[in-house]
Amino acid sequence: MGVLCRGWVLLFLIYARNMSDGTKPDSTAGEPPLRALPPAVTAGRRTPDFTSDTVPPALLAAHVTSAWAQLVVSVGAVRFVEEDPPWEVVAVPGEPVTIVPGRRHHIEPAEGAVFAVQFYDSPPCPDSDGAGGAQ
Repeated sequence: MGVLCRGWVLLFLIYARNMSDGTKPDSTAGEPPLRALPPAVTAGRRTPDFTSDTVPPALLAAHVTSAWAQLVVSVGAVRFVEEDPPWEVVAVPGEPVTIVPGRRHHIEPAEGAVFAVQFYDSPPCPDSDGAGGAQ
């Protein structure tokens, strides 16, 4: 792994640790915390749209992602439940919920909800010769 890639990984870990409660630093007391994606991530794979009838059972059970993601609701509402530390929020259209990697969570879609999961990619790590490319 190149020096720049190790630097990105270190920066990412520091960011995730400083945001350990998943909130933006400017969240105000008494309001639900707003999650922030780390800088420099780019939109990657997106799931197809799911409904309360078509959601994969794995999303309803506790699971962990290895990448940053957002729960994006286009119709209705979906409850996002993080298990440890406990935290939950209801995602609605226009207000995606950021999913922090490595945290156990599940979703609870309301009847009639339509939603997808947008995953995010980290910046590519440069080759040791500086030509770019993922390692």
